[in-house]
Amino acid sequence: NGNGIKIQSTGGAVNRAPALHLNPLATSANGRNWSISPFRDVAESLSFASSNAKGGDGYSAATTRFIINGISGNVGIGTTVPAYKLSVAGSETADWLCKIDNIATTSTPSGLVVRTGYNVSTASGGYLLGLLAGADYRFVVQNNGNVGIGTVVPANNLHIKSPVSSGSTSLFIERNAGTYGLLITADNNGNSRLSAQGAVAGMLFEIGGSEKLRISNNGDVGIGVAPIAVNTSHKSLQIGGNANIQSYGTKGAGG
Repeated sequence: NGNGIKIQSTGGAVNRAPALHLNPLATSANGRNWSISPFRDVAESLSFASSNAKGGDGYSAATTRFIINGISGNVGIGTTVPAYKLSVAGSETADWLCKIDNIATTSTPSGLVVRTGYNVSTASGGYLLGLLAGADYRFVVQNNGNVGIGTVVPANNLHIKSPVSSGSTSLFIERNAGTYGLLITADNNGNSRLSAQGAVAGMLFEIGGSEKLRISNNGDVGIGVAPIAVNTSHKSLQIGGNANIQSYGTKGAGG
């Protein structure tokens, strides 16, 4: 009659029918019972459930693996009450819960795209991405492009905040093939620190790709010139080219 295949219950418990049961033989070495049924767990939802039983009726002992809420359209994997368009729940302790794996090794393989309909002329605020540990956000990306680590209100392109009031906040930039890097820290004593870490030759400050100031690893400072060791018992300030050192202010009473 053009209606395709129709499965309809004729009685029994309201949450047991209708259902499509896929049952392997009880003697099957590899197999389990599957049941596909509306409102098995939640009214007006479609459930896909399985059990370790083989043969007979494995419906009652089955566990729902996948559910589609017929009212909201929400999809749940590992949960029967999906609160979002896709909700995935599990209790993995030794491995990742979810994985998106593009196995292509040629051309330009890509991984995951997350998109909102944010328009700078008509919208403000909101998040593109958020990562939580427990109830605490550890990482967020706002629609305006600001990234927050330890804060949900990043005020700059990258905003890092200590998760505890007494802790230091740090950013470490490490060379891939070396044992050195740059550490930027705001400690809990109110100090801001810029620290070269590891076996570094020195710290350079450049403007437009041109070196203007260098601090060597022995503590010598050079402005406009790479400092050379002059006296191992003292640190020196060396200035290249023509130097003009001036002092501004009011003389003290002592001279």
